[in-house]
Amino acid sequence: MTTPSFEDTATLDEFFIKGRNMWPDLRELRTLQLDRSRVDDRIVRFLRSTALNEHGIVHYVKGYFRAYGDDYKLAIWAAMWGGEEYLHSIVLRLILRGLGEEISGQEYRGLEQGAYAERYDAYLEGKRLPGVSRRMQQLVYGVVQEFAAVIAYRSVADACDEPVVARLLRRIAKDEMRHCRFFQLCLEAYCEHCPPAERALVWDQFNTLFKDFRMPQEHIEMFGEFDMGTDLYTSFWTPEHRSRIILFLTRYFRQYRQPAAAVAGA
Repeated sequence: MTTPSFEDTATLDEFFIKGRNMWPDLRELRTLQLDRSRVDDRIVRFLRSTALNEHGIVHYVKGYFRAYGDDYKLAIWAAMWGGEEYLHSIVLRLILRGLGEEISGQEYRGLEQGAYAERYDAYLEGKRLPGVSRRMQQLVYGVVQEFAAVIAYRSVADACDEPVVARLLRRIAKDEMRHCRFFQLCLEAYCEHCPPAERALVWDQFNTLFKDFRMPQEHIEMFGEFDMGTDLYTSFWTPEHRSRIILFLTRYFRQYRQPAAAVAGA
């Protein structure tokens, strides 16, 4: 029996329409004139990394399809999500162009030809608890991943002295927050239909992932070779940013934590 993500398409439709409205016209970005002297080299490296990471959506959507199986609505979401993340790549590349920077063919080849699927699947399989489906684990991972992206973009925006670049990064962060919320809704809908024993494992599955969390690009060698991986992202995080991600995620997943009495009686 297929476990439905939603009973109808209303939620999917709403997210699709909101996504289209967030970036109605990119013409304003095609003639950006940005002050390169106000953008630190480390921020430029972050922009290159995220532009490539969002370009890598083919790798990531395939991973979602493998995890979602026959859940048609989640497959629709994966396709929608892929298009929206690729749009971020366009925006980030236009920002780079406005700064007089370009992504090299070597970087594109490293991303597109990178061996992703086997490493990513092995990483998740090693962290999937017995009794947890791939689908549910992917939803938990999606919540964490998208909020980590929110903090990544916000933290760099906070550190950027170029106001137009900072504004656009915050706009991307807002989009990533919408993605995070969708994964939350999908997880909540999934937990309404999954066996109680699996729902009881959500909190532990979150903790298992969060203790050694790796963003998707960590499974593609090019990001490490060019020093554009997660360590670059977290280098912008102040104690306040770190507190935000911990508090947000633990507060959200706490609803799935089992009372001590229930655990003792299991």
